[in-house]
Amino acid sequence: MESIIPFLETKHLVLEKLTLKHCKEYYLNWLHDSEVNFYLETGHFPLDLSQLENFIQGISKEEIFLAIYTKNNSKHIGNIRLYAINPRHGTAEFGILIGDKSSWGKGYAKEASAIIFDHAFN
Repeated sequence: MESIIPFLETKHLVLEKLTLKHCKEYYLNWLHDSEVNFYLETGHFPLDLSQLENFIQGISKEEIFLAIYTKNNSKHIGNIRLYAINPRHGTAEFGILIGDKSSWGKGYAKEASAIIFDHAFN
């Protein structure tokens, strides 16, 4: 198991910078699952791992894009992102994906959102 380098932590979660180490088949499967991506705004998704690698490598240094892990089993369950950050106006665009369906309904999205908003705006 790869080690997790925490960027933010909560009671149940660890958030770390999204990198190429997260370019795995399960992540690609999340993006191809119509139930998982139902609310995502992106019009198309990477079709293979090389396209996913290109997507991850293209993440701007101006945004916060983090992988979400559960503390109890160190499982990557999704991602959270703040982008189009405007420090002058204190605004940003927000996105979250809980791709691991077995993690739905457990409050992880709320917990991850609260910590990233606190980090960004406080």
